[in-house]
Amino acid sequence: MRCVSPLIDAVRADSTIIRDKKERDFLAIASDNLEATYVMRLFAQFETALASFLRLKKLRVPRVAEALVNKAASRGRIANDLLVKAHAIREYRNDITHDKNRPTSPIEICKVTSDLCTFVSQLRIR
Repeated sequence: MRCVSPLIDAVRADSTIIRDKKERDFLAIASDNLEATYVMRLFAQFETALASFLRLKKLRVPRVAEALVNKAASRGRIANDLLVKAHAIREYRNDITHDKNRPTSPIEICKVTSDLCTFVSQLRIR
């Protein structure tokens, strides 16, 4: 993740910044997992927003993420291209959360943020 890259680069260039090899290894692992952690948190907030939208419309909130996204898209009149993007992010979130051994193509955090915010911003309340 870009915010950690300067620190990682500095530690690689000067091992005296973090002398302990185990601590340097932990820094690399934390950096590797940081973006995935943000994707999981963003998607959780997205699900909360969709559930709030459905409650506002006095509709039952599905417990399964796929059904939640579909119902909110249907009731909020979301364009199909946004629905496809939201499901791609949901599948990516599932891969990094539940199936860590399955190879997956990462989606950059800025794209995740943009696509999910656009989806929510397009929900039609009336």
